[in-house]
Amino acid sequence: MRSSNLLFILLASSIFAFYPLAYAEEESPGKSIIDRVVEKFKAGANPKDKNQDQAKKAKKKSQQSSKDVVKKLPPLIKFNKQYLKSIKSGVTVLSEKAFNDLAVVPAIKPISYIVMDGTINPGNASFVETSIKHAKEKGHQALIMRMDTPGGLLSSTRDIVRYISEAKIPVIVFVHPGGARATSAGAIISIASHVVAMSPGTNIGAAAPVATGKNLEGDLQKKAKNDTAAMVKAQSNLRGRNTKMAELIVRESSSLTAEEAKTQKLIEYTPSNVDDLLRSLHRNQIRMTKDGASVVLNTAGLTESSLVRLKMNASQKFLHLVANPNISTLLMAFGGMGLYAEISSGFTLLFPGVFGVICLILAFVSLQTLPINVGGLILFGLGMVLIMAEAFVSTFGLLSLGGIISLGIGALFLVDTTKSDIQVSMSIIAPILAALAIIMGLVSYIIARDRKSSTNSSFDPLLGKNATILEISDDGRTGKAFVQGEIWQFRSNEPFSAEDIGVVKGQDGMILEIERYRKEITCKV
Repeated sequence: MRSSNLLFILLASSIFAFYPLAYAEEESPGKSIIDRVVEKFKAGANPKDKNQDQAKKAKKKSQQSSKDVVKKLPPLIKFNKQYLKSIKSGVTVLSEKAFNDLAVVPAIKPISYIVMDGTINPGNASFVETSIKHAKEKGHQALIMRMDTPGGLLSSTRDIVRYISEAKIPVIVFVHPGGARATSAGAIISIASHVVAMSPGTNIGAAAPVATGKNLEGDLQKKAKNDTAAMVKAQSNLRGRNTKMAELIVRESSSLTAEEAKTQKLIEYTPSNVDDLLRSLHRNQIRMTKDGASVVLNTAGLTESSLVRLKMNASQKFLHLVANPNISTLLMAFGGMGLYAEISSGFTLLFPGVFGVICLILAFVSLQTLPINVGGLILFGLGMVLIMAEAFVSTFGLLSLGGIISLGIGALFLVDTTKSDIQVSMSIIAPILAALAIIMGLVSYIIARDRKSSTNSSFDPLLGKNATILEISDDGRTGKAFVQGEIWQFRSNEPFSAEDIGVVKGQDGMILEIERYRKEITCKV
C-alpha cells in the first residue's frame, strides 16, 4: 500500500472521527457527548430492526446525504441522524480497506502426511515412529496417516500403538480411498489414534489374533484374544470410543463399514477425500488423552497438495519389503536350500552356503525373531569375513560378491531407527560398497589373468597337487575335481571314478590335466 494512500486514510478518519464529536446535536440534555454519538450510531446502524417502510426511507435519505457530502463539505452546524450515518459508513469502508492492506495474518502450521500400505511390520513401525518425531520437531500441527492394510505382526502393532500414545501431536488415521481397509492390526492402530476417518466404501475390523496364517486354538487362542482385547479396550476407553464394539472386533472378528463405524462411535468422520477431512478438522477440539489437554487444529486454506509428505528411508523401505509374509517365506526357503546345497557338496561350493545364511538372517529380522540391529551386526561381520576369505580361497569373486551384499544390508540394519534418531546414510554406504566392488573385481581379474598366463609353468602351485574327483562324465575322462580348496574342470587320458585321487600334471587355461595317482616303490640293492 502506498504511503500517500495511507496518509489520506488516516487524515480522513481523523476528520470523520472528531467532526461529529465537536458538533453533535444537543437532543439529550444531561448525557455526555460520547453517549449521544453512540446513540446516533445505533439509531442509524440497524434499519432492519424497523419496519420495512422506515428502512427504505432511511436508506434513501442516507444515499442522498452521502451525495451531498461528496458535492460539498457541509458547514459546521448541527448534525442530523442521516448525515452522521453516512459519515459512519465512510469511516467503516476506509477502515476495512486499511485493515485488508495492513493487517498481518498469522501463518497456519503445516500438517505431515504419510501412507501406510501393505502389512504392518518393523519397517512401517519404524516409519511411524520417525514420522511422529519429525512432525513434532518441525512444529507441525498433526500427522495424517492414510491407511490401507490387511494386518500384520502384533509386535509391530504394539510398537505403533505405543508411539501414538506417546505422541505430543494428534495422529489422524484416514482409511482411504474407497475399497481400502483397516483390518486386524490396522483396526487396532485406528482405534488407538486420536482421530479416525474413513472414506465411503471402506471397512474396519476383523482383529482376532492368528499365528502364521492359521487360527489359534485352545488355551493359546484364549490367551491371545484376552490380551489383544484388553489392549483394544484400554485404547478405545482412552479415546472415548465404543469399548464394547472395539472388543467385539477382537473377540468375534466383527467388521464394519465406514457408516456403521461412525454410528457405533468407533470413528469420527466419513470424508470422501483429504480436502473434506481437512475441512472437518478445522476448529475441532481433539482430545490428546482422556482427562488431559486438548488441541484445536487450524486447517483453514490447507489442501491435500499443501500437506508435507514424509517418505521411508532406505532401511525402512528394505525392511518393509522383506517383512512381507510372502517374501519372508521365500527367504526361509532359499536359506534352507542354500545350506542344504552347501552341506551336500561337502562345503566346497561356498557361495550357496553364504547366500543361504544371508537369506535366513533377513528372514529372522523380518519376523522380529532377531532384533534389527543384532541382525545388522551379524550381516556386517559376515560381509567382512567373506571379503577377507577371498584372499585365501579364490572363488573368482563369488565370496566377495556375497560379502558386499552382506555388508550393504548389514549397514542398513546396523542402527535400529525405531530406538535411535541416528542412521547410516546411503550417501556413505554406496561409495564404500562401490569401491569394494571395484577393488575385488580387479583382484579377481588379476588372479584369473595370472592363472591363465602361468599355464604349464613349473612354478604353478597346482602342479603335483592331489585332486579329488567329484563328478565324472560317461567315459570317466572328464569332469570336476577338488584341488587346493577349489573346484576345477579336468580331463585325463585314463578313466576315473568318483572319489578317486589323481595328480595335477598340467593346466590348459581353466582346465586341469590329471593323471591317476601312483605310489612309487623304491627298491634297494
